[in-house]
Amino acid sequence: MTWIVVFGVLALAGAVAVVGYAVWLAQRVGDVLAEVDVVAARFRELRHMLGRVQWATLRRH
Repeated sequence: MTWIVVFGVLALAGAVAVVGYAVWLAQRVGDVLAEVDVVAARFRELRHMLGRVQWATLRRH
């Protein structure tokens, strides 16, 4: 009976560790997605600024 309790406690501790890791991983994924959104916004700003440049006037003769 003692072994059943020991293995049960170990299984419960393992389950708690897996759930904790899943929560941590979900938070990291959220952080990465937020950074991807920031980079995408910066890219849109850069594309807008490059679209405003008059390329014909910058050419050398």
